[in-house]
Amino acid sequence: MDAKKLKSYLECPVCFLVPKAKILACSNGHKICESCHKKLKTVTHAKKCPLGGCDYSNPPHRIRDLEAIVENSDVKLSCSRSGCKEEMTRQDLKSHEAGCKYRKVPCPKTNCQEMIRFGDIKSHMSKSHKDKFFFISVPEIEMEIIRSDLKRSSLSWHPSIWSFGGHKFYAQFVKEDNIWYFWVQIEGDLQIARQWRFSAKAENRTSGIRMEFSGSVLPVDLSFREAIKTEECLLMKNKNIEKLMIDDRILITFNVFSI
Repeated sequence: MDAKKLKSYLECPVCFLVPKAKILACSNGHKICESCHKKLKTVTHAKKCPLGGCDYSNPPHRIRDLEAIVENSDVKLSCSRSGCKEEMTRQDLKSHEAGCKYRKVPCPKTNCQEMIRFGDIKSHMSKSHKDKFFFISVPEIEMEIIRSDLKRSSLSWHPSIWSFGGHKFYAQFVKEDNIWYFWVQIEGDLQIARQWRFSAKAENRTSGIRMEFSGSVLPVDLSFREAIKTEECLLMKNKNIEKLMIDDRILITFNVFSI
């Protein structure tokens, strides 16, 4: 059987996509993908088959033979990202979806975090945050903190869009509950992010006090709270900031490097 005909047998009759997970059936054997089954409205405490109004068992019966065919064949599956028309084998689909330009990511501006398409980051930043970010093309960047910032329990900084090595990076920081977090994200997926590391440092040359951190660059897919939880960030408290200040200010210097 050719791939096109096989695909027609496997497609869900509701969404017309080849199921990637469970394939379910009503009492008369009409198939439906798990995703579409979850969306069915409940009628008199039960879901009805959209093809014939048939009943479903509880839990619904699975057609494991069809699931096995999907799992072990070269039939092409559709990308689950809304708007993407790509189709490929199961083996290639996972990595594609992780880097698909149609996937939703949080806005890189830490006090926005609106979920937007990856491919729309540039237009979103320009339209929604005009004059609220910096575009920099230098080997390293510096972030300034002044003494008055210490009095604020929460704080976010205008992100620096940092062009380097053919990629765009975001030097980020937030202050949450009087703790400062500094990290770097890349406009790319996890696979791309794993190719890069960053360093963040601050130094008071008069006193000789210095703080430095080296960690993994994070993908833009992570929200700022998810980024903090990875612990791939320079963490400081107000007392650390005060000790590093010269003339009531401190500079945090960021560098990125490929590995």
